[in-house]
Amino acid sequence: MMESKSGIEAVYETLRCDGFDPLALWDTVEQDLSLLSELVRLFSDEYPQMLLDIEQAVTQKDAISLSRAAHKLKGALLQLAAPKAASLAADLENCAHCVSLTNLEGLVNQLRGEVDSLLPVLKTMVSNPTTRRSNRGEHN
Repeated sequence: MMESKSGIEAVYETLRCDGFDPLALWDTVEQDLSLLSELVRLFSDEYPQMLLDIEQAVTQKDAISLSRAAHKLKGALLQLAAPKAASLAADLENCAHCVSLTNLEGLVNQLRGEVDSLLPVLKTMVSNPTTRRSNRGEHN
């Protein structure tokens, strides 16, 4: 017999997409809305600089800076249960070890697009009324 999903799990299931697993993220934060909110806020605040660091490293063909910046973003995306975006960041990190750092703009644009799609979903997770009720122990 299958267990029925809680209200929050049902809502999060609707947010699932190709490159993001909201239930995995919810489990990562141990169903703690304040922790989830803080994680999303920190990522939202820090992501623009992380992307800028990657873009500058690509423009300057600075392999060490690209490796560091891509690695940092990859780690943040893995924490957010966003394996597709994390894989793109990992590809950039790996490219930093290549002989030539050319033609990476397309990969950077893919990464930007993936994360730009992820941000509204993360904010929906935090702001969803079902999340707030479930976190206080109320039931639908």
